[in-house]
Amino acid sequence: FVFLGFYINSNIRILKIIRLIKISSLLLALTYLLVLVLIKIGLISFPGLYRILSNPSFANEFMFRGNEGFFFYKGFIMLCVGFFFYVFSPKKGDKIIALIIFLAIFLTLVRGFLLTIFLSFVFYSFISFNGKYLRKRFYLSIVLVLIGIFSLGYYITKLGNKNSSDFTRIIQID
Repeated sequence: FVFLGFYINSNIRILKIIRLIKISSLLLALTYLLVLVLIKIGLISFPGLYRILSNPSFANEFMFRGNEGFFFYKGFIMLCVGFFFYVFSPKKGDKIIALIIFLAIFLTLVRGFLLTIFLSFVFYSFISFNGKYLRKRFYLSIVLVLIGIFSLGYYITKLGNKNSSDFTRIIQID
């Protein structure tokens, strides 16, 4: 962070950092999706990948979701950061890239990522109200919140047993 504080001193450098984040998040998403596809079609052995990535030399950077091939890498937070850069980009092609990154985020099976993205959009829609369209945007936001709550609820119930994860959070809160 100290380096970035000294480095970010012009608009050109800000644009370079944005470009770096966007490219990095896209490459990370594509790599993750490719690995998942290769696991699903059998070109990568999940037990072999598990053995390699569970090695202590990776310092617990990878966590696995069952034995179906899904895994989580701590650096996946950059998928969410890059997602927002693509979503709010004026370029039309960036919206397609945002969908690819969102697919990768969805397949990480991290509920917190999805909830954070959803709440960020709701918050953004509330703070970006224009007086002329206030009522329409307010109603649209309410509909999106309801759709999001029901979709997230369905997603959570369909993707495995979350009891141990929920129990761990309850212990942490206590």
